[in-house]
Amino acid sequence: MHEHLVQIGLTQRIARPGKGKAAWITHYACSQCHTEWKHTDDPYDRAAGWSIDKEVQCAA
Repeated sequence: MHEHLVQIGLTQRIARPGKGKAAWITHYACSQCHTEWKHTDDPYDRAAGWSIDKEVQCAA
């Protein structure tokens, strides 16, 4: 399982003209198998959350 997530790079802030809150996107990778994940924090999107950017099969 992907239990050892490490942040890759910086968190990106996506500004929205005319809206009070921005979206935040952070990329992570599993330190064991290097599967890349994206976490989106968006108060206007119910589907925001975790998604896989690049999947690599973990040996564990």
